[in-house]
Amino acid sequence: MLVSSDKKIIILLPPKTASNSVQTAFTKSGIRFQGGTKKLDYPTLHLKLSELCELHDLTNIQDYTILQFTRNPYYRFVSSYFHLMRLPINKTSASFYNMEFKEFIHHLNKSKLSNDFIKTFFGNDSDYYENIRLKKNWSGVRLFEEQVSWNDLNAEIHYFKIEDVSNDMSSISDLLNCNPMSMEFLNKNPKDVDYDSLLDDECMEIIHRCFINDFNILKY
Repeated sequence: MLVSSDKKIIILLPPKTASNSVQTAFTKSGIRFQGGTKKLDYPTLHLKLSELCELHDLTNIQDYTILQFTRNPYYRFVSSYFHLMRLPINKTSASFYNMEFKEFIHHLNKSKLSNDFIKTFFGNDSDYYENIRLKKNWSGVRLFEEQVSWNDLNAEIHYFKIEDVSNDMSSISDLLNCNPMSMEFLNKNPKDVDYDSLLDDECMEIIHRCFINDFNILKY
């Protein structure tokens, strides 16, 4: 999450949407972002709009230009899967650890259909809640939330697809009336993965169903 109080800019960054690359591009263009002014009772990574407003004590978001960077839900899911398997999660308690890609997709689908996502997803949810209590991280949960859920205040959002702006950020520079920007992708998946080979028809159908609002609202 990025807030520039002097430029009146808010940038929402769900995980696996080139967060570090976006921040670097804006910083190189001369836009500076401020740290939060309040202490929260939960982690401060990848905050949603209401949480970001709480962190920065913002009550006038109507005065801000709000941007969000998004990613194709199919590819975001694949990237999220590999990222989750690299996280320092308790390997003895997380039920999904070491699941193959297709097995994991079914596990996520089952978890989303359950009455208790966290319990079903992790099996043993004690580590998840301990990480929240320590304000450490979200234990990978936000990797699998819909990107449009970051706009939890029903604000006016300018959405930019990473796939569209990776080579040309002029639309963003024009909107913000700022110096030209360029994006250099950082923190790429260390594994050489053929995403398309993993996404068979069954996998894509489940991903589409689990992230239906991203497909509909973001027009993927």
